[in-house]
Amino acid sequence: MGAFILVPLLLGVITYGNYFWKAQKVETLSVAGLPPGSIAGTYTCAELTARVKALLAGNIHSLAGQLGIADAAIQTVVGIVPTVGIGAEVSVSFTIPVVDGAASLLPLPNDGAVVTDFTQKLENVHVSTASC
Repeated sequence: MGAFILVPLLLGVITYGNYFWKAQKVETLSVAGLPPGSIAGTYTCAELTARVKALLAGNIHSLAGQLGIADAAIQTVVGIVPTVGIGAEVSVSFTIPVVDGAASLLPLPNDGAVVTDFTQKLENVHVSTASC
């Protein structure tokens, strides 16, 4: 009789523990940001977005390997806000499925995905279009 109570409780502790352990690893993407001085020059919005994604690709590949998921499973959204003169503000959002929501009987935040983001000001960049 006690097993009917303890087994679901134990599975819940393991599932949530796994989710939060992986969520801590995901935070490394937002803490790292973009290397200072790694982007300089004149870009269109599309070129700057591609450049930012290319710079983050190595970190994404490393994290995906640690979590045991495919690189393609990590969704990256890049937003560019050009500033007057030289500079742009880049916001990056990651959605990373760390626990398959269908595999868990417990409700997990964001259906088992971790969402993290960061915003960074780029000083030596000129965006050739007025809005992105």
